[in-house]
Amino acid sequence: MITHPVRRALLAAVVASTAPLVASAQQVVRLPEQDRPLAGRLGTVFSVGAMEGQSWEMLSSAEQAVFDRADNLYVLDRGNARVLMFDRAGRFVRQMGRKGGGPGELQVPVAMAVLPDGSVGVYDLAHANLSLFGANGRFARTVPWNESWGFPMRQMMADPRGGVVAMLRPRLNPEALRAGAPPRQTQSLSRVALAGNGTATKLLEIPDPAVTRTSGGDAPGGGRTVNFRMMGPPEFSPLTLWGVLPGGGVALTHTQLYTVKVYDANGRPVRYLQRPVRVRRPTERDRQRAREAMRERMQSGRGVITMTQTVGPGGATRTGAGGGRGMNPEQIEQRVREMQFADTVRSIQGMTVTPGGKLWIERTPANIGTPGPIDIVTADGRYLGTVSGIKLPISISATGRAAYLERDEDDVERIVVRQLPAGWF
Repeated sequence: MITHPVRRALLAAVVASTAPLVASAQQVVRLPEQDRPLAGRLGTVFSVGAMEGQSWEMLSSAEQAVFDRADNLYVLDRGNARVLMFDRAGRFVRQMGRKGGGPGELQVPVAMAVLPDGSVGVYDLAHANLSLFGANGRFARTVPWNESWGFPMRQMMADPRGGVVAMLRPRLNPEALRAGAPPRQTQSLSRVALAGNGTATKLLEIPDPAVTRTSGGDAPGGGRTVNFRMMGPPEFSPLTLWGVLPGGGVALTHTQLYTVKVYDANGRPVRYLQRPVRVRRPTERDRQRAREAMRERMQSGRGVITMTQTVGPGGATRTGAGGGRGMNPEQIEQRVREMQFADTVRSIQGMTVTPGGKLWIERTPANIGTPGPIDIVTADGRYLGTVSGIKLPISISATGRAAYLERDEDDVERIVVRQLPAGWF
């Protein structure tokens, strides 16, 4: 049980974050307090990934997997700088992209979206552009990514009406970089049209909880090279989780309490979903588990991106990026020692939105580091029930296929596709 001052502070933060929503008399839906268990079993359809075999079988930092309308599976194999496509039976179809700097080649791909027409867009952080591959898998063209839009980190989704939706972080301010102390920033959810050179339209803006730390020195030829890394907020702080709804609206959560905001296709708040889930203080066991998870992540390089920005004498900047491998044990332990922890544990630790508009909301469990109970809720606020004992899928298809990123006892990456019971999707 948390103390009254902490509870009051949390409630004040939630009220502040939702003040425009409440002030404009938007709908507030209170989900039931008691769980209603959903029965059913998952059946494995196929898996991809192997320690040895064909090139397409060996995955490296495969952090995203997306289904198209025909249940074909697309895997962003970031470590190998490519996208792999498999048919609904799990048979390899084609590869899109490869390591390099030419047209259709990728260096640090960090986000992927499969568009309604079957084309695939891949954002490359190092090249600062989006490579567009046609439905036939052939490279079509490059869409320049205007740095003024911001950088999509980790996630990009298809807009049902065309283009993509991404949560963008703005480029760091050169003056702040020279001073070595970047200011706290905001992040914006934006819709990016891909016609021509592309255009970005901001839908909504929220605070960016990430902490940026910098280091660097003089660059050859003048200017200053600044290495900066996006550090997450203190452990157990709220995550920014979102998903696109069938009509182009968005479901978003970014507060410590169990709260999900639903926006329409124009970024206007429509509904506010909340559930009375008790918040708690983290224990030393919680903190130790978080340290172990961070250490493992740093050692493997999974989910780690490094960026550099060169600031010239006139203020001109050039940004570069690379993968996170190659950290030595001393650097890893330094990162672990730097970890900070929030006073309370967030209520939601994951969310996936199905093509039909159901929200899979994973609550943070008592045992940190294990799968939490998953509430299945419609975007209009109907609570369908809760499933337990399974991980949250990274994506779900319209026919109820769920993709899971797993590792076997030899640490071999696999994407496992399972069929969900009727009524869950």
